[in-house]
Amino acid sequence: MNLEISCIYFIQSGITNLFKIGYTRNLKTRLAELQVGNPEILTVRGFIKVSYDILLKEEKIVQDYFKEHLSRAEWYIFESFEIVEKYIKRKNGELLTESFVDKSRTEIVTLEGIVSVNDLRPRCYFFRDQVATIMGPAGPNEKYRYTLFNGKRVPVSDKFRHITNGLDYYNFEAFEFYEKYKEKEKYKGILEKV
Repeated sequence: MNLEISCIYFIQSGITNLFKIGYTRNLKTRLAELQVGNPEILTVRGFIKVSYDILLKEEKIVQDYFKEHLSRAEWYIFESFEIVEKYIKRKNGELLTESFVDKSRTEIVTLEGIVSVNDLRPRCYFFRDQVATIMGPAGPNEKYRYTLFNGKRVPVSDKFRHITNGLDYYNFEAFEFYEKYKEKEKYKGILEKV
């Protein structure tokens, strides 16, 4: 199936009731972008083909229709997929009975079996729960963001960039911001009790 189309998409996160509803000019590319850094496998459940010039207008209509299900930032929670299914059918959209997941971008085969690509990505040196920021396109030849710290080249995440106010990674001031953040977090629990 060719998913290089402009459309309003309905993408499910893993096996949860959480769906991303949005617009794109290329559904295959958008799925890959959303999958980066997402621990759940994302699956296109349906789409409504829309001409490029009215994409934004159509997205607004769909999002207004489902506003009572909004969780946050274009992610919606549905008790049942039937609600979405009926809407897609009414708009002459296409439901995907066979899940489309670009496995080449989310899973790889290793000697231990099939593993999520996220499990193999380097972790941020400063925030171990975060994956290092990917520079450029995701895939088998991904490059990660690094910085120098105590004479070593270490991977860093978007959270590190946020904490350091977007300063250049090789700028010493970035580490001063990080140290202040660490100090604040250290005393956060104690100060909240007072």
